Amino acid sequence: TVGMAEKLLHDLLSERKPKARTDEEMLAEMAEYLGFPVDQLRGKSRQRPLVTARQIAMFVFRDTTDLSYPAIARLFGGRDHTTVIHAVDKIQRLMKERKQIYDQVTDLVQRLKKACLLLYLQYMITLYHYRAFEIRKKGVYGAVCLQRLITF
Repeated sequence: TVGMAEKLLHDLLSERKPKARTDEEMLAEMAEYLGFPVDQLRGKSRQRPLVTARQIAMFVFRDTTDLSYPAIARLFGGRDHTTVIHAVDKIQRLMKERKQIYDQVTDLVQRLKKACLLLYLQYMITLYHYRAFEIRKKGVYGAVCLQRLITF
């Protein structure tokens, strides 16, 4: 029956929006892309490749989120917010001077946005299937609504 199908498929057909990616998850994605563990990005090491990766991650957080400088500083091991300001300024400058940095930052931002878009598309497809299921229950009128939904 339709009722039983709804019960069985309820988890898949939920209208709830997907859980947004947390700052921690985003940091983990960046760390993987940049080739360093999260704890090193948060750490105190001042080795040049690590410092640059940390600064890129801080810049990307500032560029792609609504986090304040102090919030980003806390995320990176409780640093001072002026460290984040310096990182953002430095990466902006390096992006103009060095194509490699520009390409790396641009690629990272695109990957993060693509991952976010895929999450949203999965939600929309699930919502579409749920609505199509609900419309099919309503018979002929539902078929007209389903056709409109498809062409939308």
